[in-house]
Amino acid sequence: MNKSIGKKAFLKVICTLLFGVTLILTSMTVAAEKASINSISNDKPYLFYRAGNRQEIFWDNNMSFSGLIRAQFDSVVPLDCYPADDFQFILDTYIKDVHWIGGYWFGDYQQGDFDWSILFYLDRGDGNAPGDIFAGPFNFTSSEITKTFIWDTGSFNFYQLSVDLPNYVKFSADKKYWISIWGLGLQYPCSGWGFHFEPIILHKGLVKSFYFLNDTEWHDIEDLGELVKDPVDMCFQLTGIMDEPPGKPTIDGPIKGKVGKNYPYSFTSIDSDGDQVSYYIDWGDGTTIDWTTQQASGVPYLENHTWTTKGTYTIKCKSKDSHGMESEWGRFEVSMPRTISSKSLFIKFFEQFPNTFPILQKIIQKYGLK
Repeated sequence: MNKSIGKKAFLKVICTLLFGVTLILTSMTVAAEKASINSISNDKPYLFYRAGNRQEIFWDNNMSFSGLIRAQFDSVVPLDCYPADDFQFILDTYIKDVHWIGGYWFGDYQQGDFDWSILFYLDRGDGNAPGDIFAGPFNFTSSEITKTFIWDTGSFNFYQLSVDLPNYVKFSADKKYWISIWGLGLQYPCSGWGFHFEPIILHKGLVKSFYFLNDTEWHDIEDLGELVKDPVDMCFQLTGIMDEPPGKPTIDGPIKGKVGKNYPYSFTSIDSDGDQVSYYIDWGDGTTIDWTTQQASGVPYLENHTWTTKGTYTIKCKSKDSHGMESEWGRFEVSMPRTISSKSLFIKFFEQFPNTFPILQKIIQKYGLK
């Protein structure tokens, strides 16, 4: 009995020692990973952090990260550094949210809380760099950015940052685009956009900086010389919803009328997703109605209008659903001819020459033809 108790005690001691060794080794591994982040080394990504998106991910450039590339505009120094990375869709795609890994280092990095900007470019045509600006820049104050803290390494910190674009941005199928993201703030601290070494999706990330690279051309990120010697890709996701824009509005009402008279028109758009819609109406005479209140899909919206000068006018109307997706323009042509007097030319003639044909004048006066 005593021998059995002794064996159990011995095994308990051995298990305790093994558990302690495991904890030590685990701590050493974590410390090594933190050291690699501090120096922005080329170790492989150690963490995959996926956004808890409310919407469907249409482009996932991978949210794993190995460090931060400087991404900042400082109006005082002036310091500029704009990383960019590419993406492409096989179908026309509407994007509403952008998510990325961002963070701060140097100085009081733990207090870093910059505003951020996002800019979309068309590809310049060869697939190797951004070209003309496509949309933006979209500027977001710190309070408009959703921040999820990930990790403080002791000299860096990392966040997942997410923003809602002001409206859906439509990206056409089979066209290549680029996205650039940067912080707006005075160094120090420095703001950075998260990168990873693997995978490289489409083309590797690029950077533009007059401050560091002495021109406004796009360069390999390795040219920055910030201890990154291998190609990298940037951490970001683009999300939207599976939604179709509402149908082109139909317009109904009088096609002809008189100047100065008020006429009713109806505008109807059907949204295949059943979303409510609002209408933007251009009367063709320089006056508009800038987005009506939302109402049910397929229910006519009624509005009156008066044209003040003669002419032919094209009423234009587009609809927008509750998610901000806009339809094509609907058109309706209206003619407003010159107002014609009810008096005939014959009557006007006798009014101008009252002493001519006196018998006819009496007939006109008697029967009230004037």
